[in-house]
Amino acid sequence: YAAANAALDALAIRRQERGLPAVSVAWGLWAEASGMTGHLGQAELRRIARDGIAPLGVAEGLALFDAAMDSALPVVVPAKLQPARFREPVPPLLRGLVRGPARRTARSEHRAGQATLASRLTGLPESEARRLVQDAVRAQAALVLAEPSGDAIEPGSSFRDLGFDSLTAVELRNRLAGTTGLRLPTTVVFDFPTPARLAGHLYQELAPASASASGPADTSLAEAERVLRDAAAAAGSRAGLAELLRRTLAGLGEDASAGGADGTAGEELFTSDEEIFAFIDEQA
Repeated sequence: YAAANAALDALAIRRQERGLPAVSVAWGLWAEASGMTGHLGQAELRRIARDGIAPLGVAEGLALFDAAMDSALPVVVPAKLQPARFREPVPPLLRGLVRGPARRTARSEHRAGQATLASRLTGLPESEARRLVQDAVRAQAALVLAEPSGDAIEPGSSFRDLGFDSLTAVELRNRLAGTTGLRLPTTVVFDFPTPARLAGHLYQELAPASASASGPADTSLAEAERVLRDAAAAAGSRAGLAELLRRTLAGLGEDASAGGADGTAGEELFTSDEEIFAFIDEQA
Protein backbone atom coordinates (compact mmCIF):
# COMPACT_ATOMS: atom_id res chain seq x y z
CA TYR A 1 0.00 0.00 0.00
CA ALA A 2 2.78 2.40 0.91
CA ALA A 3 4.62 1.56 -2.33
CA ALA A 4 1.49 2.29 -4.39
CA ASN A 5 1.08 5.65 -2.67
CA ALA A 6 4.74 6.49 -3.32
CA ALA A 7 4.18 5.70 -7.01
CA LEU A 8 1.18 8.07 -7.12
CA ASP A 9 3.26 10.81 -5.46
CA ALA A 10 6.00 10.32 -8.03
CA LEU A 11 3.46 10.39 -10.88
CA ALA A 12 2.01 13.69 -9.64
CA ILE A 13 5.48 15.22 -9.41
CA ARG A 14 6.42 13.99 -12.91
CA ARG A 15 3.20 15.36 -14.43
CA GLN A 16 3.70 18.78 -12.86
CA GLU A 17 7.27 18.84 -14.16
CA ARG A 18 5.78 18.38 -17.66
CA GLY A 19 3.17 21.08 -17.16
CA LEU A 20 0.30 18.61 -16.71
CA PRO A 21 -2.28 18.87 -13.92
CA ALA A 22 -1.90 16.48 -10.98
CA VAL A 23 -2.01 16.54 -7.20
CA SER A 24 -1.53 13.62 -4.84
CA VAL A 25 -3.41 14.00 -1.55
CA ALA A 26 -1.98 12.05 1.39
CA TRP A 27 -4.85 12.19 3.86
CA GLY A 28 -4.38 12.19 7.61
CA LEU A 29 -6.80 10.53 10.03
CA TRP A 30 -10.52 11.16 9.47
CA ALA A 31 -13.03 11.07 12.31
CA GLU A 32 -15.44 9.16 10.06
CA ALA A 33 -14.75 5.42 10.25
CA SER A 34 -13.66 3.84 6.98
CA GLY A 35 -12.43 0.54 5.68
CA MET A 36 -8.92 1.53 6.77
CA THR A 37 -9.76 2.88 10.22
CA GLY A 38 -12.98 1.14 11.23
CA HIS A 39 -11.05 -1.56 13.11
CA LEU A 40 -9.25 0.92 15.37
CA GLY A 41 -10.25 0.74 19.02
CA GLN A 42 -10.08 3.44 21.66
CA ALA A 43 -6.55 2.42 22.68
CA GLU A 44 -5.28 2.84 19.10
CA LEU A 45 -7.03 6.18 18.72
CA ARG A 46 -5.55 7.41 22.01
CA ARG A 47 -2.11 6.35 20.82
CA ILE A 48 -2.52 8.26 17.55
CA ALA A 49 -3.72 11.33 19.46
CA ARG A 50 -0.75 11.07 21.80
CA ASP A 51 1.53 11.23 18.74
CA GLY A 52 0.04 14.61 17.84
CA ILE A 53 -2.48 13.59 15.17
CA ALA A 54 -6.11 14.62 15.67
CA PRO A 55 -9.01 13.31 13.53
CA LEU A 56 -10.44 15.47 10.76
CA GLY A 57 -14.13 16.29 10.75
CA VAL A 58 -16.03 16.22 7.45
CA ALA A 59 -16.13 20.00 7.11
CA GLU A 60 -12.42 20.28 7.88
CA GLY A 61 -11.58 17.57 5.38
CA LEU A 62 -13.61 19.19 2.56
CA ALA A 63 -12.00 22.56 3.25
CA LEU A 64 -8.55 20.99 3.08
CA PHE A 65 -9.48 19.25 -0.18
CA ASP A 66 -10.38 22.60 -1.71
CA ALA A 67 -7.07 24.02 -0.49
CA ALA A 68 -5.20 21.09 -2.03
CA MET A 69 -6.84 21.68 -5.41
CA ASP A 70 -5.83 25.36 -5.30
CA SER A 71 -2.25 24.56 -4.28
CA ALA A 72 0.63 24.54 -6.76
CA LEU A 73 2.22 21.66 -4.90
CA PRO A 74 2.16 18.19 -6.50
CA VAL A 75 1.96 16.34 -3.13
CA VAL A 76 0.11 17.63 -0.07
CA VAL A 77 -0.72 16.18 3.35
CA PRO A 78 -4.06 17.42 4.65
CA ALA A 79 -3.93 16.42 8.31
CA LYS A 80 -4.80 17.89 11.68
CA LEU A 81 -1.47 17.98 13.48
CA GLN A 82 -0.79 19.11 17.03
CA PRO A 83 3.01 19.76 17.27
CA ALA A 84 2.85 20.42 20.99
CA ARG A 85 1.89 16.78 21.48
CA PHE A 86 4.56 15.23 19.26
CA ARG A 87 6.30 12.45 21.13
CA GLU A 88 10.05 12.41 21.69
CA PRO A 89 12.08 11.79 19.68
CA VAL A 90 10.12 13.67 17.00
CA PRO A 91 9.98 11.63 13.75
CA PRO A 92 12.30 13.13 11.09
CA LEU A 93 9.36 13.88 8.76
CA LEU A 94 7.78 16.16 11.38
CA ARG A 95 10.82 17.86 12.91
CA GLY A 96 10.45 20.96 10.74
CA LEU A 97 7.12 21.67 12.44
CA VAL A 98 8.66 21.91 15.92
CA ARG A 99 10.41 25.06 17.01
CA GLY A 100 14.12 24.78 17.83
CA PRO A 101 14.11 25.75 21.53
CA ALA A 102 11.24 23.39 22.32
CA ARG A 103 13.04 20.55 20.57
CA ARG A 104 16.28 21.19 22.42
CA THR A 105 14.49 21.27 25.77
CA ALA A 106 12.70 18.01 25.07
CA ARG A 107 15.93 16.34 23.95
CA SER A 108 17.77 17.54 27.04
CA GLU A 109 15.07 16.08 29.27
CA HIS A 110 15.18 12.83 27.28
CA ARG A 111 18.98 12.54 27.69
CA ALA A 112 18.78 13.43 31.37
CA GLY A 113 16.50 10.46 31.96
CA GLN A 114 18.78 7.96 30.25
CA ALA A 115 21.17 7.41 33.15
CA THR A 116 18.64 7.51 35.95
CA LEU A 117 17.49 3.87 35.94
CA ALA A 118 20.96 2.37 36.31
CA SER A 119 21.85 4.84 39.04
CA ARG A 120 18.63 4.08 40.92
CA LEU A 121 19.59 0.39 41.05
CA THR A 122 22.79 1.11 42.96
CA GLY A 123 22.67 -0.17 46.51
CA LEU A 124 19.23 -1.80 46.18
CA PRO A 125 18.62 -5.44 47.13
CA GLU A 126 18.28 -7.58 44.02
CA SER A 127 14.55 -8.16 44.49
CA GLU A 128 13.85 -4.42 44.71
CA ALA A 129 16.13 -3.66 41.76
CA ARG A 130 14.41 -6.24 39.60
CA ARG A 131 11.00 -4.87 40.57
CA LEU A 132 12.15 -1.36 39.68
CA VAL A 133 13.25 -2.48 36.20
CA GLN A 134 10.02 -4.40 35.66
CA ASP A 135 7.96 -1.38 36.70
CA ALA A 136 9.89 0.72 34.18
CA VAL A 137 9.15 -1.79 31.40
CA ARG A 138 5.46 -1.88 32.30
CA ALA A 139 5.25 1.92 32.46
CA GLN A 140 6.84 2.34 29.02
CA ALA A 141 4.62 -0.39 27.56
CA ALA A 142 1.57 1.41 28.95
CA LEU A 143 2.66 4.64 27.27
CA VAL A 144 3.06 2.90 23.93
CA LEU A 145 -0.37 1.29 24.21
CA ALA A 146 -1.94 4.49 25.58
CA GLU A 147 -2.95 2.73 28.79
CA PRO A 148 -3.47 4.89 31.90
CA SER A 149 -0.61 3.28 33.87
CA GLY A 150 1.74 0.32 34.05
CA ASP A 151 -0.78 -1.47 36.27
CA ALA A 152 -2.68 -2.34 33.08
CA ILE A 153 0.31 -4.35 31.82
CA GLU A 154 0.47 -7.90 33.20
CA PRO A 155 4.13 -8.96 33.65
CA GLY A 156 3.49 -12.51 32.43
CA SER A 157 1.37 -11.65 29.38
CA SER A 158 2.94 -11.84 25.95
CA PHE A 159 3.48 -8.56 24.16
CA ARG A 160 1.43 -9.89 21.24
CA ASP A 161 -1.53 -10.60 23.51
CA LEU A 162 -1.17 -7.13 25.01
CA GLY A 163 -1.64 -5.63 21.54
CA PHE A 164 1.91 -5.03 20.32
CA ASP A 165 2.73 -5.25 16.64
CA SER A 166 5.98 -4.66 14.77
CA LEU A 167 5.63 -0.87 14.88
CA THR A 168 4.71 -0.57 18.53
CA ALA A 169 7.41 -3.11 19.42
CA VAL A 170 10.02 -0.83 17.85
CA GLU A 171 8.54 2.15 19.68
CA LEU A 172 8.80 0.30 22.99
CA ARG A 173 12.39 -0.62 22.19
CA ASN A 174 13.19 3.04 21.48
CA ARG A 175 11.60 4.15 24.73
CA LEU A 176 13.45 1.55 26.76
CA ALA A 177 16.72 2.45 25.06
CA GLY A 178 16.14 6.04 26.12
CA THR A 179 15.17 5.06 29.65
CA THR A 180 18.11 2.71 30.22
CA GLY A 181 20.81 4.18 27.98
CA LEU A 182 21.38 0.67 26.56
CA ARG A 183 21.83 -0.18 22.89
CA LEU A 184 18.94 -2.57 22.27
CA PRO A 185 18.24 -4.57 19.09
CA THR A 186 15.03 -3.77 17.25
CA THR A 187 13.86 -7.35 17.93
CA VAL A 188 14.32 -7.16 21.72
CA VAL A 189 10.55 -7.20 22.39
CA PHE A 190 10.18 -10.42 20.39
CA ASP A 191 13.40 -11.95 21.78
CA PHE A 192 11.99 -11.49 25.30
CA PRO A 193 8.25 -11.74 24.64
CA THR A 194 6.79 -10.81 28.05
CA PRO A 195 7.37 -7.75 30.26
CA ALA A 196 8.79 -10.00 32.98
CA ARG A 197 11.33 -11.66 30.66
CA LEU A 198 12.29 -8.36 29.05
CA ALA A 199 12.76 -6.79 32.47
CA GLY A 200 14.98 -9.71 33.49
CA HIS A 201 17.16 -9.15 30.43
CA LEU A 202 17.43 -5.43 31.07
CA TYR A 203 18.30 -6.05 34.71
CA GLN A 204 21.17 -8.33 33.69
CA GLU A 205 22.46 -5.60 31.37
CA LEU A 206 22.10 -2.85 33.97
CA ALA A 207 23.12 -4.69 37.13
CA PRO A 208 26.89 -4.86 36.40
CA ALA A 209 27.00 -1.08 36.04
CA SER A 210 25.14 -0.49 39.27
CA ALA A 211 27.20 -3.10 41.14
CA SER A 212 30.54 -1.68 39.98
CA ALA A 213 29.47 1.79 41.03
CA SER A 214 29.16 0.65 44.63
CA GLY A 215 32.71 -0.75 44.82
CA PRO A 216 33.98 -4.29 45.61
CA ALA A 217 34.02 -3.97 49.41
CA ASP A 218 30.56 -2.41 49.65
CA THR A 219 29.21 -5.11 47.35
CA SER A 220 30.69 -7.85 49.55
CA LEU A 221 29.15 -6.45 52.71
CA ALA A 222 25.77 -6.01 51.07
CA GLU A 223 25.93 -9.58 49.78
CA ALA A 224 26.80 -10.83 53.25
CA GLU A 225 23.75 -9.11 54.70
CA ARG A 226 21.57 -10.58 51.95
CA VAL A 227 22.86 -14.10 52.62
CA LEU A 228 22.20 -13.76 56.33
CA ARG A 229 18.67 -12.45 55.81
CA ASP A 230 17.94 -15.41 53.53
CA ALA A 231 19.45 -17.75 56.08
CA ALA A 232 17.22 -16.31 58.80
CA ALA A 233 14.23 -17.62 56.89
CA ALA A 234 15.79 -21.01 56.12
CA ALA A 235 15.16 -24.17 58.06
CA GLY A 236 18.02 -26.32 59.38
CA SER A 237 20.26 -27.02 62.32
CA ARG A 238 22.20 -24.23 64.00
CA ALA A 239 25.52 -25.98 63.40
CA GLY A 240 24.87 -26.64 59.71
CA LEU A 241 23.60 -23.13 59.14
CA ALA A 242 26.59 -21.61 60.93
CA GLU A 243 29.00 -23.62 58.80
CA LEU A 244 27.18 -22.58 55.62
CA LEU A 245 27.37 -18.93 56.62
CA ARG A 246 31.04 -19.21 57.57
CA ARG A 247 31.94 -20.68 54.16
CA THR A 248 29.89 -18.03 52.39
CA LEU A 249 31.51 -15.19 54.30
CA ALA A 250 34.95 -16.66 53.71
CA GLY A 251 34.23 -16.59 49.97
CA LEU A 252 33.14 -12.99 50.23
CA GLY A 253 36.42 -12.23 51.98
CA GLU A 254 38.34 -13.73 49.04
CA ASP A 255 36.30 -11.63 46.61
CA ALA A 256 37.02 -8.51 48.65
CA SER A 257 40.75 -9.37 48.58
CA ALA A 258 40.65 -9.70 44.77
CA GLY A 259 39.05 -6.28 44.60
CA GLY A 260 41.79 -4.64 46.63
CA ALA A 261 40.41 -5.09 50.18
CA ASP A 262 42.27 -6.83 52.97
CA GLY A 263 40.62 -10.21 52.40
CA THR A 264 39.27 -10.59 55.96
CA ALA A 265 35.65 -9.49 55.39
CA GLY A 266 34.22 -12.81 56.59
CA GLU A 267 36.51 -13.03 59.63
CA GLU A 268 35.96 -9.47 60.81
CA LEU A 269 32.17 -9.55 60.55
CA PHE A 270 31.70 -12.31 63.14
CA THR A 271 34.02 -14.11 65.52
CA SER A 272 31.66 -16.79 66.83
CA ASP A 273 28.50 -18.75 66.04
CA GLU A 274 26.65 -16.79 68.71
CA GLU A 275 27.45 -13.50 66.97
CA ILE A 276 26.16 -14.95 63.73
CA PHE A 277 22.86 -16.05 65.27
CA ALA A 278 22.51 -12.82 67.19
CA PHE A 279 22.71 -10.98 63.89
CA ILE A 280 20.16 -13.38 62.36
CA ASP A 281 17.76 -12.75 65.25
CA GLU A 282 18.08 -9.00 64.72
CA GLN A 283 17.36 -9.27 60.99
CA ALA A 284 14.45 -11.68 61.47
